[in-house]
Amino acid sequence: MYKLNKIYIFKLLPGNIFAVCIGGFALGWVRQAGPCIENLFLAGYGGIPMPLEIDSYLRIVLIILVPQVFLIFILADYMLKDFTICSVYIFTRANQRRGWFARKCLDLLFFTALYYLIQFVALFFFGQIGGLVIYNQSALIYILVNEFTLLVLLGFIYVLTVNILSLKVGINHAFLTIILFLTVSSAFTIIFGAGEMLKFIPVSHAMLIWHDSERLLLYRDFIGGYLSNYTLAFSMVYLLLVLLLLVIIGIRLVDRLEIIGFEEEG
Repeated sequence: MYKLNKIYIFKLLPGNIFAVCIGGFALGWVRQAGPCIENLFLAGYGGIPMPLEIDSYLRIVLIILVPQVFLIFILADYMLKDFTICSVYIFTRANQRRGWFARKCLDLLFFTALYYLIQFVALFFFGQIGGLVIYNQSALIYILVNEFTLLVLLGFIYVLTVNILSLKVGINHAFLTIILFLTVSSAFTIIFGAGEMLKFIPVSHAMLIWHDSERLLLYRDFIGGYLSNYTLAFSMVYLLLVLLLLVIIGIRLVDRLEIIGFEEEG
């Protein structure tokens, strides 16, 4: 019977620390602008306000990238470790490999969602302890659902990418490659400013406040400007298409991996 590796759940619990740090960083700003939970989540996980300046990159690194890098670091070896075991005892046909890959993908999606769920719950209670209130319940639900979905999809893309790469080039090279990609691609947010190309940079899709949404108009004085015609639907489709491409690449790679050669490399 298939069992989830629960050790990784405990490894993700330090995500609470990021939520507390992000909440502490944003709390003073939120209290001045409007002491509500909605503003706390927009300031903490909604993105970096426009216009983007040089110091915005540092904020992107500390608030957005550091939690993502921690998630990648924790889950980077998930497929590699299991494949080493399964390559000896389980894999005899291609469909077994594909079934294994599908289960690992679902595991990684679950862990990614749990990671951000832990942080969202921690930040919510942090806000309540800090004296913040819910100003608009429907707006809060909209913010939470969309922020959570964007962060999980983007985080899952990074985690799946590093796991697929690790099967091909090893864990160290895979981890360094994805970190380099994150660092460089995030720097392009400053280079492109508010241009159209900003919509195609991966980290941009985690920025809820950059999206053109009528539901966020009430908070625009607090969260700043947005990219015209940059809709949530566009981001969702973009992220899902990237995920589909990664799954196809992953299946083809797993099907073609040589068990004997892989064992010796491990």
